[in-house]
Amino acid sequence: MTNDLNRVIKTELATGKEEILARFRDGEIDIEQAILALSDLTDKNVTKLADEHLAGYKDKITLVYTGANGRQELSPYSDLDVFILVEDELFDGAKIPAEHSGFQDSFQGFYYGLMDAGFDISSVVLRRVDHCTEDVVADQETWSQITDHRKGWGSDALYARLENDALKQVTVADRRKFIEDKFREYGKRLDKQDVEDHSTNNKGVTSTGRFTVIEPNVKNGYGGLRGFQTARWILKEQYGLGGTDLVEREIITKDDELAAHDAYKFLLTVRCHLHDISKAEKDQLESHYQETLASRMDYEDVESFMKDYFGATREIAHYTRMVCSDIAEQLDIEPPGGVSNEQIKFRSDELSDPIEIMNLFRDHVKTGHSIHHTAMQKVRQSSHMITDGFIKDPQANQMMLDILSHENAERTLRRMNTLGFLPSFIPELSNIRSLVQFDPYHAYTVDDHTLVAIGMVTALTNQEHVDLSPVASQLAQELTQEDREILSVALLLHDVHKGCQPGDVKAYSGDLVRKLGARLGLGEDSCETAAWLTENHLLLKHTSRFQDIEDTDAIQQFVDKIPDVKHLNLLRVMTMADTLALGPGRLSPHAAYRADSVYKKAHNIISGLTEQYNRKSFVLPEDYNEGVPYVKITPNEKIGADMLTVITADKPYLLENIMAGLEKFSTNVLTARVNTLPNGSDRAANIFMIQTEKGLKHSEQQIEKLVREVTDSIERDERIVVEPIPAQQDAERHSENKVFEITPRVEFSNELSDRNTTVKIIARNRQHLLHALTAVFNDEGMGVAHASIMTQGRRAVNVFQIHGDNGRKISTEQQTALSDALMAQISEEPALKAC
Repeated sequence: MTNDLNRVIKTELATGKEEILARFRDGEIDIEQAILALSDLTDKNVTKLADEHLAGYKDKITLVYTGANGRQELSPYSDLDVFILVEDELFDGAKIPAEHSGFQDSFQGFYYGLMDAGFDISSVVLRRVDHCTEDVVADQETWSQITDHRKGWGSDALYARLENDALKQVTVADRRKFIEDKFREYGKRLDKQDVEDHSTNNKGVTSTGRFTVIEPNVKNGYGGLRGFQTARWILKEQYGLGGTDLVEREIITKDDELAAHDAYKFLLTVRCHLHDISKAEKDQLESHYQETLASRMDYEDVESFMKDYFGATREIAHYTRMVCSDIAEQLDIEPPGGVSNEQIKFRSDELSDPIEIMNLFRDHVKTGHSIHHTAMQKVRQSSHMITDGFIKDPQANQMMLDILSHENAERTLRRMNTLGFLPSFIPELSNIRSLVQFDPYHAYTVDDHTLVAIGMVTALTNQEHVDLSPVASQLAQELTQEDREILSVALLLHDVHKGCQPGDVKAYSGDLVRKLGARLGLGEDSCETAAWLTENHLLLKHTSRFQDIEDTDAIQQFVDKIPDVKHLNLLRVMTMADTLALGPGRLSPHAAYRADSVYKKAHNIISGLTEQYNRKSFVLPEDYNEGVPYVKITPNEKIGADMLTVITADKPYLLENIMAGLEKFSTNVLTARVNTLPNGSDRAANIFMIQTEKGLKHSEQQIEKLVREVTDSIERDERIVVEPIPAQQDAERHSENKVFEITPRVEFSNELSDRNTTVKIIARNRQHLLHALTAVFNDEGMGVAHASIMTQGRRAVNVFQIHGDNGRKISTEQQTALSDALMAQISEEPALKAC
């Protein structure tokens, strides 16, 4: 009978859960009805098992639900938290007495029945009423669980003793310690995110509330469900089950309280859908779930859904901060996140002039002291004071410029942003607040990326990234106050176009910068410089990444767009700060090195040290032997990559075969440069910067194998056959990144070089992609002079400098034919051929 019952319950749980979730997905029930229904389904089936195994002891025991089921907030894959309250005779605190072996058997039958029926439980403990006080005092996690408790099955009298005796024996000192421990535990939950490594965007990214990360933790992340629950727990312990009226005490407003509860429901809805989609207790809102979630919750796009998500977490974070800070102050303990010994407040209880708000933030940036929670609340309530007149006030704007250009600006700007003051005072930022760029590049929302970038200028000044870019670090140290003001204004609005759809992005951004700069008090020349930086903030990055930086034409094209050395210097610092602000690991040593190299070459030309950058002829290695194929891999510690040099007789399929040899070992090619040796030689010298598939230098063993493979590939006269990787198999290797929409395209330009045509190919990355592209160039009779490859997630951007068989740029007709051939290779379902 027992095994049959377990199977029946397991089926009923699965069927019942699916019925509830189907109604929830279809919108027949809302989140409150769904989580209550899931709790009722659990109660009903736990009761069946209790009736089967524990009926003989019903007047001596009580099942007590705690945690999520105690709150009746079960998500689809939440754990079952329950303990069994027992009369003293059945349990001595350590074991069940021998004379009650029957109860031992019944308890074990119930416990294993729960597991066999499919309940997700870690343990079911026995507790005597007189031990409950000790248990909650000894362990704050147990206390948290029991704080949310309700009777499930069994003796009413025993449950009443728990309510009226045990839990009321907890002392005021015990409650104070619990709250202090709860603050510390909540802080650790946030800090734990530092070491977690998530699938797509969060690699190396902290989510402790410093940043709005693209893949937040719905439960434990900043502003997550646990924050609201923590506030609720400590309110209950500080003021009793009846709670206290925070609105009446003016700690929060009624609107804040309602907004926090609505935000909590929103996050519960997200978590329920996330569990349903992943079929697991999943709390990390990874990018490959967001599109499905957005669709389920009736959003037109991911960006709109995530904007509301971050709005909800902002409300919960504020509510939690207000509650925790107020109680911490009453008890004289440190709240989560800590505060400085001296906190900044408004000078009077009544806030009558918005300039006082600006004074508050200016004190914050200059002193480094924390802002008192009551002052934060007043700022939140002051939006009606941020009028057009105040926005145009010269004094307020000068103070804003002082804050923007201060070395501690990032921290203060983030506080201004979360409290809603920054987008009110600078309305140009409103459209990018909490805006997500749904791609594998950005770790933070657009507004937080902007603030991080401003902070990175200080980080560069402090030499925190000198190993990556000695040039940008040195230039940052030499910045004047005027330079910092220019950079701050430029960085503040450099991505503001992402919040709308302007026709001419450059002109749109530049005009906004000119207007804001003038309002903040920048001089006309400084406004123009800031506008130029915003309009050209990708110029150095794209030149260094996608152009042949040893090519005279490429460097000169770059120099022609730079007004003077000052603009070049500020552009290098801005480029570095902007790229670092994408998130940890986004800027490789190789990319930083190439940007520094472009800067140095351009600086020499603009400064008059050289009339132009003269391309050096290829210099043969000292250990090269005439007529013998030369293959050598030299590690480059500075940029974390290896330089592969290949010198051999030029012949058909050479580059294509080298690519085949490299890709056999899943080697990443960062750049490739093709040289024809001078003096009419028929030799070709190809130089590649390469890394392992994981973005590292190769080991000695790997180098030996790779040299042998490349040597073999260049000695072959026939085209190497590469077996295609089935599209489905390749997609499964990177299924977490398949969510990002990548539209394949091919772009040509004959303007960037006097000798070569530039072709830019954007495609979903896959194994053997480079080999396939070089095969197309061979088939179409094109020569490759230089290649630059950048891969982010599954998006590959490949830029080639190519020429026809006459050594010149290719015609429009040739471009059309080449484009068709390339598109056939980079489509989502490529028809790969065995060449």
